[in-house]
Amino acid sequence: MKGWQTRESLSARASTTRGTPSSRPPARSSAVTSGTCSNGRRTSDITENTNIEVGTSYATGKLEGARNSFGGIDVTYRWKPLERGLYRGLITRFEGLINDRPDLAHHAKGFYASADYQLGQRWFTGVRVDSADRITTDSLGFTGPVVSDHGVSATLTFWPSEFSQIRGQLRRTKYGDLDKPVTELLMQLQFAIGAHGAHTF
Repeated sequence: MKGWQTRESLSARASTTRGTPSSRPPARSSAVTSGTCSNGRRTSDITENTNIEVGTSYATGKLEGARNSFGGIDVTYRWKPLERGLYRGLITRFEGLINDRPDLAHHAKGFYASADYQLGQRWFTGVRVDSADRITTDSLGFTGPVVSDHGVSATLTFWPSEFSQIRGQLRRTKYGDLDKPVTELLMQLQFAIGAHGAHTF
């Protein structure tokens, strides 16, 4: 088996925004918002059928006179057999994020993990779990307690053609500020018309 082939990328950015927010109480308003962010990514071909991609990101800056920082990591694993790549495939993903804010007693955290499997040429199915801390606000816009939301969902997708997609999703979410979980059935129709890269007209 050949050794891993890797590709790497790194980027960084700094910005400063001046303005006076009007939707927040005067005590929390700030005229200057500045920050920096960076991200890196590495992709490795494990075999001819599989690869893995790992990314990291970090952002920090001053908002309302105090430092606010984010850090995250994401991992993607892909499997696509050369012999049956038209009919089979698997993509798994994980992403985690942490937020350090001066107005919170603890870090706010969140993550999701998902797996999407190709059943046939036009059929796909998937599952996903996620959890996230949510910062609530009172009627005046001030920071309230932090609650945690947790969810799980399953999807079934059909591609009638390369220009359209039909997807159904069954989702169950337990919101941190509600007593009972919420169950939803979602339907999505997505289509594209007009010129595209392969066919101009």
